Amino acid sequence: MFFPTTFATFTLLLPLTTAHQTLQQLWINNATPGPQIGIRTPPNNSPVKDLTSPSLICNVGGTKTPSGVKTLPAPAGAKIKVQWSPLVHMGPITHMLYGPVDDASQTSGEGAGWFKIDELDSVGGKWASQVMIGENYTHEFSLPEGLASGEYLLRSEMVALHNAQG
Repeated sequence: MFFPTTFATFTLLLPLTTAHQTLQQLWINNATPGPQIGIRTPPNNSPVKDLTSPSLICNVGGTKTPSGVKTLPAPAGAKIKVQWSPLVHMGPITHMLYGPVDDASQTSGEGAGWFKIDELDSVGGKWASQVMIGENYTHEFSLPEGLASGEYLLRSEMVALHNAQG
């Protein structure tokens, strides 16, 4: 698959989370392909608590490459908006990319290669997830300018801190 140097292609992975929410939809430059398109949907919304589990990559079974997941073209610098299910626990929102890879639809995301492109912890004394609730459960960020051409996995991550111990 060839893309000009200003383009990258993404398959959206599901969250590293200890909450019970799932990603529902995404927009690229204000256009959406529809609910669950370009998203690897987990079999359930159970929390992942084992820090050594490969399920941290993309929830339960997330390292298996599902058939039929569509990759979505997005130019470097594109505005991305994600929408989560209404069940939200308090905590930060983080977005990471993995790649570039030859075929994002067949990439597990295991191993080194993830890098952070967005993080929101709190705004005005409110957790990022509380801010997101006020925005119809959405959060917006931009892809990096100058991103190398190729296909990437995008992980949208919500971390639940309501039961955090430390």
